[in-house]
Amino acid sequence: MFTLYTDTLRLVLIIAILILASVLVRTAHWSINRYVNRSAFALCSNPANYRFLQRATTFLIYATALTIIAHLIPGLEKLASTLLASAGILSVVIGLATQQTFGNLVSGIFIIVYKPFRVGDTIQLFNGNQGSVEDITLQFTVIRNPENRRIFVPNSVIS
Repeated sequence: MFTLYTDTLRLVLIIAILILASVLVRTAHWSINRYVNRSAFALCSNPANYRFLQRATTFLIYATALTIIAHLIPGLEKLASTLLASAGILSVVIGLATQQTFGNLVSGIFIIVYKPFRVGDTIQLFNGNQGSVEDITLQFTVIRNPENRRIFVPNSVIS
């Protein structure tokens, strides 16, 4: 009887945490969009910076929620402790397996920070492709070419 009560309480807490995380993400997106809309003209800044901020905020909120949920479930708490103990080996394996992805992420951060081009600029790549920059994400820069096709270019190629 007591375990049924605690299991139900855990389930209610998990659902409440997921709902709270979703509400926080929506509130953060609304706040960032409101700030951008009010001050975009005055700041003359790149909208890609705000998209990056929205994505980073979403990631942090959901990562925090999943960490709290992992501590509420006894089986996951032990698994999380085991993964933390082997994090060194796991990070080396993941780092080697995703080396190109990390290169794109670092290049994307450099593109967003140093702003060699902005959304709306027309750029030409080394392979002859050219077009208007439509979006800058951490991994890819999206370019719309004159034929109205979208080209996804890895940031490591651009930088």
